[in-house]
Amino acid sequence: MNYIEHLEAHCGEITGHLEIEELQEQAIQLLQFQNAPCANAITKMVLSFIKK
Repeated sequence: MNYIEHLEAHCGEITGHLEIEELQEQAIQLLQFQNAPCANAITKMVLSFIKK
């Protein structure tokens, strides 16, 4: 299981993301989950990946 699969297993399906060119160049992604961890909640997450 990769990290995205792990997040979706615990927070549900990713419902949105934000693509900002400057952040993508730095391997940073912004994700959003609806109703996670509870009803009527919105969870936003920042992921940063190390480029090899």
